[in-house]
Amino acid sequence: MNCLKCGESDCFVKNTRILPTGKRKRRYGCQVCEYRWTVYEKIDGAEVKVPIKRGGPPPRKKFTDKQAATIMLSTESRVALANFYGVSRQAIDSIKTGKTYTHVYNKLKATGEPLARVSTAMCVECVHWWGERGCTFGFPDAGDDFAMDCFVFVRG
Repeated sequence: MNCLKCGESDCFVKNTRILPTGKRKRRYGCQVCEYRWTVYEKIDGAEVKVPIKRGGPPPRKKFTDKQAATIMLSTESRVALANFYGVSRQAIDSIKTGKTYTHVYNKLKATGEPLARVSTAMCVECVHWWGERGCTFGFPDAGDDFAMDCFVFVRG
């Protein structure tokens, strides 16, 4: 088989699987340009080529100004917000702190809106916190503002 990108014949099969639908899925790779693609073989032997795009960061989700303002004013945990909007916790943090959507953040700040903190609970406020010994559950990332993401957090 020739490479779909550069046309060279120096290609290899990386992986082969039989799918529940009865089709055979083969992953190919080119040793020259390192391009990868997938071929699905139907039962009758016909092939459908589906190139897989590689590289680059995933597309960044765009929020409306209203959604960004809602996130900035929300008292929900960053995990809950991340799950609701389908983004990472870091994306929620950057919106809440005004690193992104700065114009919305500045507008809310100028109007005197009570902007929610990135975290409203600290591990030291939890009944499971043992001071210098840390969390009784042994969570390695416990401390600081981890409490908003902790499913066993109980304010004590």
